[in-house]
Amino acid sequence: MKMSSHAVRAQRVEPRASLDDFPTPCWGTRALVEEVLAQTDIGVPEGRVCEPASNRGYMSRTLKEYWPDVTTSDIFDYRADPETIDPQDFVADFLAPGDTPAASAEIVISNPPFTAAAAFIARALALPDWRLVAMLTRSSFVEGETRYQTLFADRPPHFVCLFVQRLPILRSKVRKWQPTLTTSGLKRRQTTATSYSWLVWWRDAPANWGDPRFRFIPPCRDRLERPGDYPDE
Repeated sequence: MKMSSHAVRAQRVEPRASLDDFPTPCWGTRALVEEVLAQTDIGVPEGRVCEPASNRGYMSRTLKEYWPDVTTSDIFDYRADPETIDPQDFVADFLAPGDTPAASAEIVISNPPFTAAAAFIARALALPDWRLVAMLTRSSFVEGETRYQTLFADRPPHFVCLFVQRLPILRSKVRKWQPTLTTSGLKRRQTTATSYSWLVWWRDAPANWGDPRFRFIPPCRDRLERPGDYPDE
């Protein structure tokens, strides 16, 4: 099937003024906790959690399944949106200088705007009390000389965790993958051409950690989906 929209391609580019409105299915966040943190030496740390690009709350509501103290914000107010499932606490720009709702966070987990992901990572790693930073990005985000020189050369992630099962991130909505019939009568699931990975920084990593460790996130969608994850259910 030929893709006609740049919004689902690996080379997706958003206008600078765009909100980059692509909420994260809940199972993608559970995969971070259950298939990455819980399966490595990191574990599921205690601490104050911040989700600074909370959008309609799909990620933040999921984080609250694992952490009791979660603060959420976004540069845009999504609280009146009919598809919001966990209203944000604040309207705030995570990249703004000075005291922000995220200033005291120990754990920062987010799906940052694509055009500002490097800045979000740098900001999170500059917080005085950070212990864990996990950012959901396109898998191709780790490519590029400029990004390497300005971010990864001095602050490489400790884990690069690739979803082997495509995470269907769609513009302005979250929808469950459903079998559909093709013109030939064959069943297929909705898909996307964009691959995603979790990048994880761990402050307590051993000093001799070395290069980032690569992990596959195994197929887990069906196991990690829960009732109420999708507004159209």
